[in-house]
Amino acid sequence: MKRTLNNLLVFVFALALSTGAQAQETIKTRIGDLSFTHDFANGYPTDATQELLFNEIDFQRACQAYIWSIPIVEMAQWQYAHKEGVIFTDWYGHPADDRVGAAS
Repeated sequence: MKRTLNNLLVFVFALALSTGAQAQETIKTRIGDLSFTHDFANGYPTDATQELLFNEIDFQRACQAYIWSIPIVEMAQWQYAHKEGVIFTDWYGHPADDRVGAAS
């Protein structure tokens, strides 16, 4: 009986320690709360945290794609304007040799 009680106490104590070690850690960030299974260094992100992080990665990639596409779109517009015969006065509204209002 005493041995069974000791085994039961050891089991309950081990269960309490293991449950305490698996407590989630939550970190507050600008994109929301990130939860991890153990602690940040040793745990894994929860399913909700993974979804939040993947959405943020997708947003950052979209922003980078937009920023990196600006030069090629600008060059394509210059080519289009050259092909269509657009001249300097069409953009600024006054002759190019007029020094009023235009940077030279």
